[in-house]
Amino acid sequence: MTSPTVDSAPSAFPSTTINADMSGALGGLKDLADAYKTIATENMEKMASSVQALATVKTPIAFFELQQKMMNENVAAAMSNGSKLAKLTSAFFTASLTPMQSQASAVLKTVGR
Repeated sequence: MTSPTVDSAPSAFPSTTINADMSGALGGLKDLADAYKTIATENMEKMASSVQALATVKTPIAFFELQQKMMNENVAAAMSNGSKLAKLTSAFFTASLTPMQSQASAVLKTVGR
């Protein structure tokens, strides 16, 4: 019985498999980057419209009412965006680590023979 060597390791990691497996991770990274970009754009637009709305208020009471309404809306939006980003981040890391886990399992099977 021959023991595994360093020279036998590359056969457990064919480069075409690594490249194909990592394409899913790259897609997940793109989705995550796009989500951050969309959220940043929406936040900038919302900030501009909020400042304009606050500038048109005539009384202190109306100002504080509008401010409270905006805070509630923004907290809800932040929670929603945080949840969306957490799901995309989890999907990205899962897609990134799954190929490595499969390849490590293949190496362990090869070494165990």
